[in-house]
Amino acid sequence: MRHRETLASQDLLKLRELIGDSDLLFIDEAQNVDNIGINLKILHDHFPELRIVVTGSSSFDLAHQIQEPLTGRTMTFRLYPIAVAELAQVFTRFDIRGQLEGYLLYGMYPEVLQLSGREAKIGHLYELASAYLCRDVLHLSGIKHSDKIHKLLKLLALQVGSLVSLHELGKLLGMSHETVGHYIDVLEKGFILFRLSGFSRNPRKEITKMNKIYFYDTGIRNVLTDNFNPLAYRPDTGALWENFLIAERCSASSGEGPVLPKPISVVPSCLPPWRQCSCFSSASKASAARRSSSLIGKRSRRRKASWIWP
Repeated sequence: MRHRETLASQDLLKLRELIGDSDLLFIDEAQNVDNIGINLKILHDHFPELRIVVTGSSSFDLAHQIQEPLTGRTMTFRLYPIAVAELAQVFTRFDIRGQLEGYLLYGMYPEVLQLSGREAKIGHLYELASAYLCRDVLHLSGIKHSDKIHKLLKLLALQVGSLVSLHELGKLLGMSHETVGHYIDVLEKGFILFRLSGFSRNPRKEITKMNKIYFYDTGIRNVLTDNFNPLAYRPDTGALWENFLIAERCSASSGEGPVLPKPISVVPSCLPPWRQCSCFSSASKASAARRSSSLIGKRSRRRKASWIWP
């Protein structure tokens, strides 16, 4: 509490006392510090040799409070869930293939990967989804109808890989398509899901095409559908597999995630042959290539970091 009050004080003497002789300042959950952008500007201007790393689990207030006072002074990094390429630096391909079903079911958040046992992983995912949605997405965005956004999330989770119609979702939820679009925008800013635009050889038509929506982490998606059944016994295996592949490609295409020197064949052996490629059964090669390339520049998972250069 004292550290937060000092960082929000706009008092140069207090800030100088807090920093001391340190050459690196790390601030976590910076969106919870009042007037964080102004105070960071004071630190940047009066301590030019000080390196400052600022992280936050939401872009709502962090982006607004930092970018305006510190325009041109920051560099932003988006941190994705753990990628298969990162695991390949530690584990063999044989080990990764053996754990692939767990990655699809429980996701790739670091805490989940470190837990052992099905119940522990599922319990942590439910707690994470509940706490994050209530604390960050609903509180920071100012959304009052929490039941509506929870229902919207479940609908989106159930139709991963399908084209999303805002008008159809609006009718199902009893709200306007503009409100549905606003809620999806809030969820994207919260690094829960991301939109993938349609492909057309005509750029003007591409703008009007419907999007697909994917989740950054398949574990969170499975929480929303309340389904952690094994892959061989669930009807949405193809959609789940598609979401996993697109999220992995999103991380690799961002330029902020590691890239494998050689591609890993990660088709789960537990899937029957007719299911192994179901997520691409209706897409042409050109369309599939476009899906991968269009992910460049999309948003990351929920945590982001700003590095303020001295």
